[in-house]
Amino acid sequence: VLTLDTSHAPARRHLGRLETVAGRADRAIAVLRAVPRDAAAMNFLADALRDAGRLGEAATVARRTTALMASADQIASGEARKLADRIEHLRERAGTVGRAIADGTFRSEDADALDAEAAMAAGHPVSSAVVWRRLLDGPDGELRGRPIDYIRAARAALASATARSEDAKALSPADRSAWRAAARRWLAEVLGIAVRQWRGPDRDHDRQSLESCTRLLYSRWFASVRDPDAIARLSASEREPWQALWNEVRRTAEGLSERLRSREEDM
Repeated sequence: VLTLDTSHAPARRHLGRLETVAGRADRAIAVLRAVPRDAAAMNFLADALRDAGRLGEAATVARRTTALMASADQIASGEARKLADRIEHLRERAGTVGRAIADGTFRSEDADALDAEAAMAAGHPVSSAVVWRRLLDGPDGELRGRPIDYIRAARAALASATARSEDAKALSPADRSAWRAAARRWLAEVLGIAVRQWRGPDRDHDRQSLESCTRLLYSRWFASVRDPDAIARLSASEREPWQALWNEVRRTAEGLSERLRSREEDM
């Protein structure tokens, strides 16, 4: 469709969403900017800009989306407004958290999920991962059960394992290996949720579970432990569990895709 009509809004919207899910925010932004009057595409654009760390632009786009939807769809407008408020709040928090980390006053034990996102946006993946670890693995387990939180946590952990940012400079090889192990544990949680959905009788969330698997399989966030060349550089003790995880993610994605196709054919 895009070969025939490069301004075809539904096709660009879908392609932009796929690029965002795959962690290719820059490509998603380029695709979605071509349909500036399509409210759904602008919502996806705001998400892509947020993933790219361009929070000021993301907030501007989200506010424009809210205005565009206001007269047409009150429910969608309300959702767009929530997104705009969240991005604006994240932008402000990233500045605050970044300054606190820089001057040594950031307290991970008091931080919440927004602080974890903010630390990542401010370029401090280790601080972000430490917060996620407490929220997901701590005795309270405040955020257990939400795939997107496990995905964001794994992103921060793997960024910690590979980054050369200021807060990652002091990490030893053992520290980096431990963060990769944490990422694998959190991605296994995402997979577990998807597997339960695939094997269970409820089909209402098949598409969301498939999207989670798609993020794992294609997002550049996880390339350092998924791409063949990257996996080959890991020790055997790390390599085998990662390969097993990716094989199971692929099987689950294929099963969910087949069930969705069957349902569409039956309609």
